[in-house]
Amino acid sequence: MSEIQHSTRSHARLNASSSHRWMMCPPSVKLSEQFADKPSPYAEEGTFLHELCELKLHRYLGDIAPEALEAQYAAHRDSDFYSDEAESVTDEYVSFCVETIEAVRASCPDPCLLYTSPSPRDRQKSRMPSSA
Repeated sequence: MSEIQHSTRSHARLNASSSHRWMMCPPSVKLSEQFADKPSPYAEEGTFLHELCELKLHRYLGDIAPEALEAQYAAHRDSDFYSDEAESVTDEYVSFCVETIEAVRASCPDPCLLYTSPSPRDRQKSRMPSSA
């Protein structure tokens, strides 16, 4: 598993945050490609929170070596976005995910946990569980 670093990924052409635009005007997707993709501080904070959630879920799943996980977590604690509130909201989300995973495990002895589709930078290694 490589380092979790969402901020280095390319932005999706049909991203959810601009779906209001591209659903109403599909040609806007092509038009918007001529403009630089400059994330706002709010988007950067959201990316940070997604990364923190992902680290916490990997901790629960045990699919990243503890030393590597702690090194990445320490780097996140050094971020300007790190706070008690960030810990609290990500804990709440991760608790929801864990409850959902455990509920499925209670009814299915060998569930398949699906990750998001690999991004272009992940083509060399699938992030799908080996049981998929």
